[in-house]
Amino acid sequence: MHCPFCGGPYTQASAKSGTVHYYVCHRSNARETKCPVRRINAKALHQAVLGEVRRAAQHHTVMHRLIAESGGWGTADGDLRTQRNQLSDKKQLLGMRIANYLKAIGEGRGSDAIFGALAKTEA
Repeated sequence: MHCPFCGGPYTQASAKSGTVHYYVCHRSNARETKCPVRRINAKALHQAVLGEVRRAAQHHTVMHRLIAESGGWGTADGDLRTQRNQLSDKKQLLGMRIANYLKAIGEGRGSDAIFGALAKTEA
């Protein structure tokens, strides 16, 4: 997370007693800027984030908008599509080979060579 005012990253911190947790703007904490926000209560932030996640999960249009805004509806990488197509073709070829071996065995033409080829193809 980054500060909406100065763009500095937030880091976790807690009060000296350790009972109150919060997120502090790193740039403000390092005295690089005079950030008006400085820190956010961790419990309030977690509740806000979980509330948005809950809302998105309950309302599909909200989830679709979030996915679209994040670039999640993009198309697959060209290399991944090529690899997926190659794997699909190989799966189809192996399926046809296995079906042919099983057909030959079912017709009584089973031999050690066919059983060996079937075991190798299945592997």
